[in-house]
Amino acid sequence: MRSSIPQATVVTRASDRTPSGRTPAEVERDDLRALLFAVREALDLPHGPQRDAYLSARASLVCGALRDVLTDTTVLGIVWETDLLRRMVREHGGSHA
Repeated sequence: MRSSIPQATVVTRASDRTPSGRTPAEVERDDLRALLFAVREALDLPHGPQRDAYLSARASLVCGALRDVLTDTTVLGIVWETDLLRRMVREHGGSHA
């Protein structure tokens, strides 16, 4: 069934696209999707004796990354925050927050 709500038609010009051929909105969508995957990877831990400690430490890392992105305090962008989160989780496992 078609919606009765009028939908805006977005027309993009070639000059509105990034060098990769995507619109800025598509780039941001993909960057945010990658960040969400990194959050899921950081918090998806198998059950075990150290799970609670790791989960607590990783939750702190995730909160920091999300805070920076949501408050626009990330100087280098969403991709950089995503890479930093993944690197911190990889380097510290979960023992550092």
